[in-house]
Amino acid sequence: MRRDELATAFVSPRWWPRNHDHVMVVPNSHYENLYDLPSRDGHAIHELAREVAIAIRRTCGCDGTSLRQHNPLAKKIGAWPSVLAVSAATAAASYAAVDRRAQS
Repeated sequence: MRRDELATAFVSPRWWPRNHDHVMVVPNSHYENLYDLPSRDGHAIHELAREVAIAIRRTCGCDGTSLRQHNPLAKKIGAWPSVLAVSAATAAASYAAVDRRAQS
C-alpha cells in the first residue's frame, strides 16, 4: 500500500468480523517488540498510521478509526507486537463488541 524509508503499510490478509478496512503498519527493520523499537522507527510507524487513518476515514465514511498494538506477543493475537493495526471504527465493528462476544 505505502512504503517509506522506515515503515510500510499494507492491507491485512486477516480481518475482524464486520470490519474489512484493516491495515497493518510495520517497521521496515525487524524489532521483536515495542520495548526494542527505536524512537525514530516508532515515530515513522505512527506518522504512517495517521496517514492511513485519515485515508480510511475519508474513503469508508466510518465514525473514526482504531489503532491496536500488543506487547508482549500472545499466542492468540496472531501478529508480531511491532505491528500497529489501523481499522475503521463504527459501533457495529467495534473491538469492544468483538471482545465481549469472545468472552461469552
